[in-house]
Amino acid sequence: MQSFHAGLHAGTATTDITPAIDTDPATGQPREIHLSGYVARIGPAFGVHDPLFARALALSDGRQLALLVVCDLLGLARDLSLEIRRKIATAAGTPVEAVMLACTHTHSGPATLALHECGEVATSYLTTLPPRLVSLAEQAVTAMQPVTLDVGNASLPQGAHNRRGDGQEIDTDVGVARLRDPQGEAVALLINYGCHPVVMNADNRLISTDYPGAAIQALETASGGAGFFLTGADGNVDPVRRGSFEDVEWLGQRLAGAVHDALTEIDAQPADRGGGAATVTYACEQLALPLLTVPGAAELDRLQAQYAEALSAFADTEAAVEAKIRRAMLAWADATLVRVWEGTVPDTIEAPLQVIRVGDWALVGIPGELFSGMGRQIKDALPDIQTFIVGYANGDVGYIPDRAAYDVGGYEIAEAYRYYGYPAALAPEAGEMIVQASVRLAGRTSGF
Repeated sequence: MQSFHAGLHAGTATTDITPAIDTDPATGQPREIHLSGYVARIGPAFGVHDPLFARALALSDGRQLALLVVCDLLGLARDLSLEIRRKIATAAGTPVEAVMLACTHTHSGPATLALHECGEVATSYLTTLPPRLVSLAEQAVTAMQPVTLDVGNASLPQGAHNRRGDGQEIDTDVGVARLRDPQGEAVALLINYGCHPVVMNADNRLISTDYPGAAIQALETASGGAGFFLTGADGNVDPVRRGSFEDVEWLGQRLAGAVHDALTEIDAQPADRGGGAATVTYACEQLALPLLTVPGAAELDRLQAQYAEALSAFADTEAAVEAKIRRAMLAWADATLVRVWEGTVPDTIEAPLQVIRVGDWALVGIPGELFSGMGRQIKDALPDIQTFIVGYANGDVGYIPDRAAYDVGGYEIAEAYRYYGYPAALAPEAGEMIVQASVRLAGRTSGF
């Protein structure tokens, strides 16, 4: 447990970003919003179970200003994330390297990433998002006031499991950070847990924040202040219970209970613990993550024919999900073959890494679905820092498996990249590069 007092200021702001499901006034036609995250989902959303939010947190030590914005969305493309971050940085008068934009990765939100057959991207919705997030960040800066910071952690092993069943242990820690005003009232509460927000399955067509929203609602009701859910290293981690909103509430309540336990332990510490100034620092690094070898033209020709034939077999059936999968695979083969012909096949994917530190508390922003064990490696390499792994930060490159996963294979290695439209999966060394760079960046943010 650590506590930092002198000189730290923080402000928060929250706004509803739930897309409208109604009639488009320009056309008079129903406004369709497709949810994303599942190829097996059929049809657009038909309602809202619980609203989606964006939350902003401004942090300053009087010299440096950092901003964290978290959206209840599946994810945002790297270029759009950078555009939004730049606009926020300009409006707030701070470098873009000091702005982190993350998503919770709910699979019950609008389609905001271009994933083959996983929902038509809500283009008009995305157009309205940047100015709303800029305004939100400005409100958080305006709301800054003196705060104290407490950090701690709990554990929730009964909430999640390794969905790959390969015997590898997962990180079930729950990171907790609390900011309070001089009167002791909560300003913000941040929780960090590495489990996919996929309690609701592909058959759900109601907009929802999934279990992160249930946890935040419970915590905001109990403690006050703005609640932030930061999805950790969840690439191979799913909830143990899935399929209903009762299961959503079950996991949300248990997560809130773990956070309550951590806060109780923090409050039991001596009142004069820690102290001193909490310096705000930040650093970014752009990585070129290597890809596995891309199939040659002859192999892509074969796959293209195979997928086309398989798709035709479902043309006159009601097997809509199977047809969607085959259309996605065919689209991948078509696009990759064109790249091969044109000689434009990339051998790397750009991935922005970022660390924001407040004293000995660090937010490590990773643009994708890092496997749990590598998140644990980052934390273990930084024993003197309370580290939060923030997934889906500043973009989403897809799954980032550890080296051992490649021997087993499976969806995350053999298939997922095709939905994202990449010519091949990340190479095994990609995850190791991220671990090393994260630790290096955290060291660079120890002060100026």
